[in-house]
Amino acid sequence: MNKIFVLLLMIGFATGLLAQGTVTDTVAGQGSPLKHTIVWVSNSNGVVNATNSLYSRGVILRAVLTGGSTGASYHVTLKDAAGIDVLGGRCATLATNTTTSFAPGIIITDTSTSTNLVPISVNDRLVVGVTDVGSNKTGTIVLYVR
Repeated sequence: MNKIFVLLLMIGFATGLLAQGTVTDTVAGQGSPLKHTIVWVSNSNGVVNATNSLYSRGVILRAVLTGGSTGASYHVTLKDAAGIDVLGGRCATLATNTTTSFAPGIIITDTSTSTNLVPISVNDRLVVGVTDVGSNKTGTIVLYVR
């Protein structure tokens, strides 16, 4: 039984079925805010589901996302340890080959009208999730964190 499992696992890695893309990240800056750059590369199935190697700590002031897709749009999430998308679900449909910039946070509404935005705090290694992007595509998520 164990031999069969190991064989299936080896076949999965060889064919890219279990590969979940790659993520690299860097932090730059002196003082506040720090510029946290996360670069992702999708696997052959057009998916990224990988944890960044550095901790993101502080209040996210702004997020800037770039990337290319083989389709009209692609989807990005950035989840903390509790599974909460720190981008607030605002990257559910990103247009191909555009740059998106916004202040992530929890939107406060009053009778269906957005009235305020509460900034989101993080102190986690974040899980980068990208779908519908296409095979071996790349993109960048830049977080400005205070």
